Amino acid sequence: MNTGLKIAAFATAVAAAFGTAYGVGKNIDPVTDKPPAVRHSEHSTHGGGHPAPATPDGHRH
Repeated sequence: MNTGLKIAAFATAVAAAFGTAYGVGKNIDPVTDKPPAVRHSEHSTHGGGHPAPATPDGHRH
């Protein structure tokens, strides 16, 4: 096999592998411009899983 043919075969195989991986990736986890929707509880200041800040005397409200 001549060198040019080997390089062409390798480049074709690499392109096919990356093309397949790109296609599979787009189908499994499509890339979108919109960020995912956030549930209200993640924005809540009351009960969102973060403790209230302590007052200067060390008590929490």
